[in-house]
Amino acid sequence: MGMRKISTKKFANLGISLGLLVLAFIFQLTPGNASTDALTSPLSTGDQSTSQSTPAPATTANSTNAAAVAVRPTVVKVADGDTFTVKFPDNTEKTVRMIGVDTPETVDPRKTVQCFGKEASAFTKAQLLGKEVTLEADATQGDVDRYNRLLRYVYTADGSFFNMQLLQEGFATEYTYQKPYTFQKMFKAAAAGAQADAKGFWNPATCNGKR
Repeated sequence: MGMRKISTKKFANLGISLGLLVLAFIFQLTPGNASTDALTSPLSTGDQSTSQSTPAPATTANSTNAAAVAVRPTVVKVADGDTFTVKFPDNTEKTVRMIGVDTPETVDPRKTVQCFGKEASAFTKAQLLGKEVTLEADATQGDVDRYNRLLRYVYTADGSFFNMQLLQEGFATEYTYQKPYTFQKMFKAAAAGAQADAKGFWNPATCNGKR
């Protein structure tokens, strides 16, 4: 009887040991176990980190804006209300003619100084001279005009659309050269608004819309 009791206890202990081993094995295969995940995941910890840090592709608009902001020239000379010279970071200088606007002439040797020309020049000089600007080309227009001046839209450091500002304040009239440009409708509406409000060039006390 003593031998049989001892043998039974051994079998019982063996059964318990086997049960514990089975439980341990099942625990190792549980999906929530960190060490098992590290071994069975198709991406290692390093791979996951690299994947998460990869930036999403930039949109076309953001890419264009980033490229424009990356190189912002400084206005070093103002010829008149719609034309000025900029210096780029590499010290090259280019003359810029703003797209879609036309201010009264002040420097054309073929013409006398036109009404409100000095005021328009003074406004552009006050707003732009010595300051950085963002220049934007228009695919509907040439890169330069026949005088080799860059044809551009101009944005000031605070994000103001300067071509539009000239029209809204009555310093310029809308100007289309040969074919429509991207903001033509907006510019015509801005010029019409300034005329209706008798601003600047349109005011009877200044030029009454006549140069």
